[in-house]
Amino acid sequence: MLKTKGIPLFYSRQGAGEAVLCLHGNRDSSLVFGDLARALEPHYQVIRADLRGHGQSEYAGPAFTLEDMVDDILRLLDEQGLKQVSIIGHSLGSTLALLLSAREPDRVKKLVLMGAAATFAVPFKRPEHGEEITPDAVRQTNAAAVPYFFTEGHEEVQHQILEGWSRLPAATHRLMIQIKHPDLRPILQGIRQRSLIISGEEDRITPLHKALELNRYLPDSRMHSVPGAGHFMFLEAGEDVAAAALTFLKGE
Repeated sequence: MLKTKGIPLFYSRQGAGEAVLCLHGNRDSSLVFGDLARALEPHYQVIRADLRGHGQSEYAGPAFTLEDMVDDILRLLDEQGLKQVSIIGHSLGSTLALLLSAREPDRVKKLVLMGAAATFAVPFKRPEHGEEITPDAVRQTNAAAVPYFFTEGHEEVQHQILEGWSRLPAATHRLMIQIKHPDLRPILQGIRQRSLIISGEEDRITPLHKALELNRYLPDSRMHSVPGAGHFMFLEAGEDVAAAALTFLKGE
């Protein structure tokens, strides 16, 4: 693992060649991309970053915004001398990928957007802004989230993700609760990168209709739906998602 200057941002690199940056979702870490990175590694240089406050990117500073997180990613690209990358984003990672593409279009070659939405609101109860984040509050939030994020028959994925959410520092929980998903629709028409939108057909947190809406707004996008999979479709149906991403990235 390496660390960027300034705000600590940990990342890993594997493989060689054209760069693909993987950005994880809210409360997750770059570890979720382990299998996908191994599938991409023979063909690409894969960079997996822990977003600010997540994984090994420890953060104990003041409140920050999504634009601050985009700044972190751009600093990582600059420090690595990467003028352009393709981005695979999941959930929050997809939002950041779209914001980065709108702000710095020349830095992004292609987009793979998983569990993404143009607009989003949390449909389950979680602590309010300013409420104390106790272990019990985290357990209650995780339990409320389960029906929206996971599908039956993939208990190992549910266990993996919930374990990671439970390890997240209370400070990060507090900071991320303050961040609201922006309405991306005003910027989407201006994003010209070729985009692949991957949606789990059983995803209940960013349902298929959200992916279809995103597809309508993005000028050069196509859809890939994954039957029987939920929000973590790249873990539940890894071979399907890896094959779709590789085919798209290679331009085949």
